[in-house]
Amino acid sequence: MKARGFNNYVCKNEEKLLERLDQAILDVIDNPKKTQKTTAIGTLF
Repeated sequence: MKARGFNNYVCKNEEKLLERLDQAILDVIDNPKKTQKTTAIGTLF
């Protein structure tokens, strides 16, 4: 989420930061396969 939503992003104020955070969270929710690929470490079994 950090790399996709906040890389090279400078917030002007708290409101803009919260808007960007909302967008990043929705991106994670709307793209579970993309998120799973970037967060997968391996399997336990």
